[in-house]
Amino acid sequence: TRRCLEVAQTLYDSIIIKTVPVSFTRVAEATKLLENIYRAVNIALVNELKMLFDRMSIDIWEMIDVAKTKPFGFQALKSLTKGWMPKTVRNRLRHFTYR
Repeated sequence: TRRCLEVAQTLYDSIIIKTVPVSFTRVAEATKLLENIYRAVNIALVNELKMLFDRMSIDIWEMIDVAKTKPFGFQALKSLTKGWMPKTVRNRLRHFTYR
């Protein structure tokens, strides 16, 4: 109901920076599916490209850093960027190659 939406939005607005009300709960659930599938597909794509680029001696991290500078098209997901993992782990991954 409209009242439930208002109560929920008031609650979430007190703890979350931005809430976006939707017309039905199924829209919210479908949005979660879209976001998760988009993320999973992009991570899988980068993993596959890493195997190819390793064979070509191309540094995937350098490519991601350069692609992030473009104002359109490429969106670096947090899981694909260096910021989420410790530097020691990142350095070890740089030297990891697939067979």
